[in-house]
Amino acid sequence: MRLGWPGAVVVALVAVTPITPAHARTGCSPGTTVVRDGRLHIVGVRVPEARERDRVDLYACLGRGRATYVGQSGYTSKRHDIDVETIVFDGRRYLATRAWRGFSTTTYRVVDLRRHRIVTTANAPFSAPGDPHSFRVTPRGALLRDDYGLQVVPIGSDGSPKALAPIDKIADDVAYVGNTVYWSEYHPPMGPNVIRSATVDAPVRTPENRVYNVSQLGPRSLGFHRGRCATLRGKIVAATVHVRVVARRTRADGIQRYACALNGNWVRRIQPRGRLQLVEDDQGYVVSRSATSVIVLHAFNGHVVMRITGLTGDRAIVSSTVTSFGVFAWIERSGRLLLERAHREGARANPVVLAEAGEAPTALAASDEDVFWTAGGEARAW
Repeated sequence: MRLGWPGAVVVALVAVTPITPAHARTGCSPGTTVVRDGRLHIVGVRVPEARERDRVDLYACLGRGRATYVGQSGYTSKRHDIDVETIVFDGRRYLATRAWRGFSTTTYRVVDLRRHRIVTTANAPFSAPGDPHSFRVTPRGALLRDDYGLQVVPIGSDGSPKALAPIDKIADDVAYVGNTVYWSEYHPPMGPNVIRSATVDAPVRTPENRVYNVSQLGPRSLGFHRGRCATLRGKIVAATVHVRVVARRTRADGIQRYACALNGNWVRRIQPRGRLQLVEDDQGYVVSRSATSVIVLHAFNGHVVMRITGLTGDRAIVSSTVTSFGVFAWIERSGRLLLERAHREGARANPVVLAEAGEAPTALAASDEDVFWTAGGEARAW
């Protein structure tokens, strides 16, 4: 299934919204780190309010580039305020947010971090904080969401269901990677979930979106941190609202990396090099993947809930994904797709084979709860 972009010429002429001078900043310092993920750095800045509860303004930077205002957080009390709940990032340029407006409307925004512009604003019916509506953003700046069924909202569109017909009216649980979007088609009350997929306008090698929960990040949460993590020396190389990874160089051991929880009392040393991914649900996970192993820590207590070793040769990881519940899935160089779940500390890894090499699994992605992939030309899920 191929999704086109009708009216693309008209969309290209739609004016974008510049960031207002009141929110102009030259960079992401000073400010308190809220998210750090590769080149993306999001900071929070406390803003006093006369006769109102103080708010937190959120700014995003790519590398050492100019800051872009992306919204505010902190239990907003004014009807016109927009309180950001969730942020997704395409890994390169576009950042999308979902926010509540006065506890009556859900608002989506897509922000171009290179041009420092809001390029899309789309409203939807109010959904309570924590409601599992999924959304993603493509490297072309299109918003994928499931409030009105699955919609692809191009740059400049308001996402109106009357103007933009959904791909599937009963879509739920969206996942996205490369040029493939997955979703579940739910048939209540007793019908099974049907797994669907479609192709969108994006490069095949586009990485998965990263998802960050910044809901109710008030001034107190921003500035008040107990425990060892807040004072740990070194450079913050990865961070979410609740978890950090700090790196520092020593004469004896070279680079060392430590994971820790803000307002927690644990600090744990992890692999000195490799990919990092911080995943959040109610507690959160730290995923550290080196060239030969994977370690997953639980953010509540720092326990190692998954350790996979010997990932060399045909067992080396080609691509991987992880759900917000600590389910880790990966495709080996041999072509097999495997899955491992978080378990108690000290338990041995016991991966499950989801697809053999002969099925040629590709396009591996995860939603909050499910793992999706394509094999034999069909979308599948676990």
